[in-house]
Amino acid sequence: MEKIIGIVAESGVSVFAGVFLIGAVTAVLGPAVQTALQTMITTITNKAVSVS
Repeated sequence: MEKIIGIVAESGVSVFAGVFLIGAVTAVLGPAVQTALQTMITTITNKAVSVS
């Protein structure tokens, strides 16, 4: 149980960091990069969810 909570907590932190990164990168580079980043983060998040 603790292991699952740990995984979820880590995923939450990385998702938050990812969202922050998307905001920062979009401000600099624009929508095309944002789309690519969102796709990547969604994939990572889905893997993290399916593991737990």
